[in-house]
Amino acid sequence: MPLIFRSTYGASDAADLIAVHTACAETDALLEDSAEEYRPDLEWYQHDLEKTNPRDWVIAELNGNIVGYGHTLWNWSERDGSQVYLHLGFIKPDYRDQGIGTQLLEKLEARCREKANENNHLEHLEIAANASSTEITAQKLLRERGYFTAFTQLDMELDPNIFGTEHDEIPDPYELRPALPEHHLAIWQSIGDAYDSRNASSFRLSEVPRDYEDYFSGDPSLWFVVRESESHRIAAHVLCRINKTGKAEIFEVSVGIAHRRKGIARALLQRAIYALRSRGIKKIVLGTRRENPTEAWRLYESLGFRVVKEYPRWRKQK
Repeated sequence: MPLIFRSTYGASDAADLIAVHTACAETDALLEDSAEEYRPDLEWYQHDLEKTNPRDWVIAELNGNIVGYGHTLWNWSERDGSQVYLHLGFIKPDYRDQGIGTQLLEKLEARCREKANENNHLEHLEIAANASSTEITAQKLLRERGYFTAFTQLDMELDPNIFGTEHDEIPDPYELRPALPEHHLAIWQSIGDAYDSRNASSFRLSEVPRDYEDYFSGDPSLWFVVRESESHRIAAHVLCRINKTGKAEIFEVSVGIAHRRKGIARALLQRAIYALRSRGIKKIVLGTRRENPTEAWRLYESLGFRVVKEYPRWRKQK
């Protein structure tokens, strides 16, 4: 049978699609416990294949066997007015460099354009794809097809020999305060303000968005929150959580724009490291963006974190 491309048959395809990921895992050096890796499980795919539009899936079948697939996911608007449509594609290693990946990519791009046209987004369309630093074949294909790196996420891990017994003082006029449930909205608001300082004074939330309520489901004793002594406004926070395997993630580090370059983040990170090590945690990780204007990765490196893997985020104009 020749190579064919088809849409999905639904949940019955799930096991074969997971088999594609299993075949790719070693060749592409995928990390098992990275939040940045795309590692769907069978149950998730069975559910997703049933609820999504079959036209959003492109399956490559050769001689009756699924050798690769791709799907178009969600789309979003960015601050510059761009309308971004994301697709992901995967080819089993034994079937690469045969033109299958190129044909798959063309079909995924066509579907992104079709969806953008339906939403009147073609004029400002950007097509997005992900391929990490170890997915060599995928990166090569994206470059050849005119994609560029928009930004790069970094997975960083703390040197296991660093225990973190010393920590700097919290500078005046700031003080460390407990993070109670009634503070969740203020914490969430201040995180948004830190990332989008232009809208900090005008955009106020009335509640934590439902999609992010589990953001605050961890152990609050691992949340390190600093407030201004007089106004009691939140200035910065370092939030940590421990997963079921015993790995700790520092999942939020943010400092309000008016409170930066004062040593607050360093002092909070030092306390977080000490608290996690005191609980016997051996693996502490965090993620950051290399292009962050604060160059936060330099602070993390100075505390003993090292880059484990890079995750470029790829874009293409229309």
